[in-house]
Amino acid sequence: MGSSSKIKFKRPFDHPRLTTQKRLRSQMDGSLRIPFDMFDMQKEDPYAALATSVRRELETLLPLPHKRCIFHVPDRLCRLNDKAYTPRVISIGPLHHGQQIFKPMEQYKRRFLRDFLVRTRVSVKDCVMIVKDREAKLRDCFAQIIELSSDDFVKMVLFDAIFIVELLFRYNFGELWNDHILGCPRMIHDIQLDLCMMENQVPFFILEDLFNLAMESAFYCDEFSIKNMVLKFGIWAWGPYVREENLQQDFSQVEHVVDLLWLCFQPTSFSFKTEIENFKIPSAMELQQAGVKLRPGSSKNLFDIRFDNGVFKIPQLLVMDRTKVIFRNLMAYEQHYCSRNYVTNYVTMISFLVKSPRDAQLLIKNGIIENCLKDSEEVSTLFKGLVEEVRISRKNFELAGVVEDMKAYCKSRWHRWNATLKQDYFNSPWRSLSIIAATLLLLLTLVQTICAVIQVI
Repeated sequence: MGSSSKIKFKRPFDHPRLTTQKRLRSQMDGSLRIPFDMFDMQKEDPYAALATSVRRELETLLPLPHKRCIFHVPDRLCRLNDKAYTPRVISIGPLHHGQQIFKPMEQYKRRFLRDFLVRTRVSVKDCVMIVKDREAKLRDCFAQIIELSSDDFVKMVLFDAIFIVELLFRYNFGELWNDHILGCPRMIHDIQLDLCMMENQVPFFILEDLFNLAMESAFYCDEFSIKNMVLKFGIWAWGPYVREENLQQDFSQVEHVVDLLWLCFQPTSFSFKTEIENFKIPSAMELQQAGVKLRPGSSKNLFDIRFDNGVFKIPQLLVMDRTKVIFRNLMAYEQHYCSRNYVTNYVTMISFLVKSPRDAQLLIKNGIIENCLKDSEEVSTLFKGLVEEVRISRKNFELAGVVEDMKAYCKSRWHRWNATLKQDYFNSPWRSLSIIAATLLLLLTLVQTICAVIQVI
């Protein structure tokens, strides 16, 4: 092609592609015009808008809580027994807040706040200020980010905390039984259990702050303590497991009601040996076959388990419907927050002792377990269920010393032979007399035979 046929451009903008772009831009409304450089940049970098959107979402992330002492129970545990972790009557705290089943009690919480104000002669503003000033600290106690506005969060905590404080006042002053709703014993029982649940908590410091606000009234004396009032209220549900000797402790650093209950469970003395070789713990029947005597311990502390010279002593344990609720929530709390697992170790040992209904029946017969369930099979099933999906450390087992002593005793052949002799041949007075008579007869026959041989000689 000749030079005359070539197209020549006078200016860079005379290029056909650029001229088309210019024409398109001129047809747009002036207010919607996009600068040429931005248009070209968006065409060259199609990811810029998406990157900007992601960056804005990252900038709006709320900081993670640090305290994290109140949390949802893991799904692997809830799948085993969801009812043991779900409140029945009332929601406390944000984890079950707003659920339809708890709507009837929300109105009742407001009535309790009104009665609290009348009782203590404090103002709503004073209560709101206490909760509002501690909002950041309160939010920091929940492992999950609470997606409630500031006002909704403050109101939720205020209603829940005041409900507990007013409930304690009514229970302590004998006013609760006149209540047309809470006066029902079954209702009180359900609320006591609801306060034992890990997902149904508010930080204890907000209860103390509101309680102290009430105590400023001249109507009350300094003898009252929010911790003692909580324990007194819960003693009907927790009584078989919380002993008076456990209450004489330092409760200055209590996280919530479940933490207070856990502190009451901890042993009065600690074992030095905490590492166990393996978890092949003998059952009750196996211990008996090895000659171990099973006896109820005299101590009121559940963890005061001792093994001495073939005698295994365990404080009596009351087993009832609420046992699994209390133990499951304490174990969930231990597994995810506490450095020492007293309750988990205790329940693990009991679960090995009652591997079968026969084991449970043996412990019931010996006074170690007081059974309020249907039969011994339910006891065995209960403890098997408690230890499912529970993680236990060999290096941090509080009852390691007792277990190792038991296993060493059971390995002795002399102990087993002696136990077999007693169980098979001397298990009743008549059988014992029969064996003794047979032995004497054998000896007399032997003597007679020897005398006959001597005469012949």
